[in-house]
Amino acid sequence: MVSSRGSRGRCTVRRGAFTLVEMLVTIVIVAVAVVAVFRTIASLTETDIRARDADLLQRLACQKMSEMGVVTDPRTAENSGDFADQGYEAVTWTVEVEPSGTLNVEQVTITAQRDEASQQITGLIFQRPLASAGSTGSAGGG
Repeated sequence: MVSSRGSRGRCTVRRGAFTLVEMLVTIVIVAVAVVAVFRTIASLTETDIRARDADLLQRLACQKMSEMGVVTDPRTAENSGDFADQGYEAVTWTVEVEPSGTLNVEQVTITAQRDEASQQITGLIFQRPLASAGSTGSAGGG
């Protein structure tokens, strides 16, 4: 506390308290900071959801690529579908098969998609040549 004598000789006391304006400014600053923190948390949550969705789509595309590897001829396999049998009705897949330029090897691109999000994986699949009737004879028979 600071005391001083006024013009009439009375002692006045000045307090070190905050004014109403200072309190209002402080409240506004704190409110802006809280809003910024909540927006940051919401943004991080949205980013986490998108990352999990991308991971799911990538895993499903890899799984479909593995399934394509056991098909005799990827060009005759189905070229689209969904993952409803695994509980992901909203996730669809498409397959594009292109020649790779190497004998018996096809380039396969699989796209898994849900709404606007999609993940794509490209790989090479060896197409086993069909055995001809002339090459299955026994060696050294007689």
